Amino acid sequence: KAGYVAAGYSPLYFADFTVTITSPASGTQLAANQVATTATFTNNEPDLVVSRVGFLINGSLQEAPRAASSFQTTAVLRTGDNTIVAVVATTDGQVFASAPVVVKSTAINNTYHIRISWDKNDTDVDLHFSWNGNDCYYSNKSPTWLSAATSPRLDVDDTNGFGPENITINALPGSGQYRIWVRYFSDHGNGATTVYASIFKDGVALMSSARTMADHEEWTLLEFTVP
Repeated sequence: KAGYVAAGYSPLYFADFTVTITSPASGTQLAANQVATTATFTNNEPDLVVSRVGFLINGSLQEAPRAASSFQTTAVLRTGDNTIVAVVATTDGQVFASAPVVVKSTAINNTYHIRISWDKNDTDVDLHFSWNGNDCYYSNKSPTWLSAATSPRLDVDDTNGFGPENITINALPGSGQYRIWVRYFSDHGNGATTVYASIFKDGVALMSSARTMADHEEWTLLEFTVP
């Protein structure tokens, strides 16, 4: 192999499977609490068939849709350092991982983070978070709840499949009724989908669950009252 490398071949040419994060670069610092994250993989072993791809964001798996040999997502960051690793699973049970990248965020609006993703293309699932009937959702992505620190933000309305959709907030605005829920807005004729939902505080999962949902169905993740 040394002769091939000397002739200009990359050492990666001889690896069965490699995974690389192409963006962001390790050491990136952001004022935002989200970053577009992209990875690629190279498969030099014909018997290996890719089944799932995604990213470990501070140790929490976030699956991603795949386009040929690349995949991407929006990573929601906690304040401080964040470790991101791209992972690819194959049908024979193997999991291949990239080298980690570390991204630092100085944003404040990310103490609490709600995330959904789902497993079917060309479908529209929506994430909602309401306080006293004031709903943060696709038509009101950044409502004002008293102050910037107590106002939620929805990153994107994904209408064509997989997600993720993320809502972040630094602190609750005060007393009242709160509800976090998911609505299967439209299956576009493609039927049921399995939705994966997680709620985090400072990057640590408070709850994670999954549910198979039918068209127009709602799923309440959390409902509570602050006196």
